[in-house]
Amino acid sequence: MNTKKLSGSWNNIRRLILVKFLTTLYFYIPYMTLFFQRRGFNYVQINSMWGIVVFTMFLTEIPTGLLADQWGRRRVVQIAILFQFIGELLFLFVTDY
Repeated sequence: MNTKKLSGSWNNIRRLILVKFLTTLYFYIPYMTLFFQRRGFNYVQINSMWGIVVFTMFLTEIPTGLLADQWGRRRVVQIAILFQFIGELLFLFVTDY
């Protein structure tokens, strides 16, 4: 068995685990309600915005798997991180429902 190939795949798995861990760190979630209340949102609006985020994540699971088969997992993960960053910025700087 080629041990070099095996060690390379372990490095990729560790990288993917690290990316998953870092992209799911949401330190602001406990303070999100207070943050949006200060901006004038009510509870229904705040929870519906988070519901939209979760529903979007649910809808994009299968298409990103198909794209990973076509373009490669690494490229799709990079694009997903870029879109997540843009979405987080929009989510944090929203001023109106």
